[in-house]
Amino acid sequence: MGFLMFAGLIGSIAYSSHVIKNDIRAETIDYQTRPTFNSSQNKKKIKTHFVRICKRAGIKLKNDCPINKDQCHKGIEYLQYQGYKDEDIEIFKDIYVRRYELSKKAKRNAIIDKNKQLLNYYRNHESNELVVLRKRIYKCDTSPDERMNKLLNNNLWRKIVDHHTYIRSDIGKFEEIWTLKVPKDFFKQINKNDLYDNICYLEGIYNGF
Repeated sequence: MGFLMFAGLIGSIAYSSHVIKNDIRAETIDYQTRPTFNSSQNKKKIKTHFVRICKRAGIKLKNDCPINKDQCHKGIEYLQYQGYKDEDIEIFKDIYVRRYELSKKAKRNAIIDKNKQLLNYYRNHESNELVVLRKRIYKCDTSPDERMNKLLNNNLWRKIVDHHTYIRSDIGKFEEIWTLKVPKDFFKQINKNDLYDNICYLEGIYNGF
């Protein structure tokens, strides 16, 4: 048997094992979360197996908390598929919203802490490098000036922006052009696109397609 054939066989076995493992895990969760005739028991099951239900439904989690508010319907649909009544499913919605808010608060606090570190780095180092960041905007309910000025409300962003403007774009509504004046190693601390995304998040500005 040639090496390629052998490698292919090993790969197929590994993939099959992965699929079987996932199937067994799914069947286990389905068994654990089957509803009963008792509403109190059903609600207790949903509380106990909340994380498993989310994973089974394909909901993205971080530290056992949902990171996307719009994925709640996946868990609801899974529980409906399992045969739960709407009044029992309400407990899932409540837990989902509470944990999502915890996740959002944790994310916001982490970004604020990171921005404080970056601001201290900026203040303690000479600003000697210009970096241009271009962002194509596909969806915006305000004028480009209003959007960019709102970003400048952020203390860190306002400090590092040397100049900003926008141009018309053949793809999307317009393109923001940000010229940033930063210390030479500033963007070794964080990717410039990630920093922009964080600023949008803090200022409540939509940053998707």
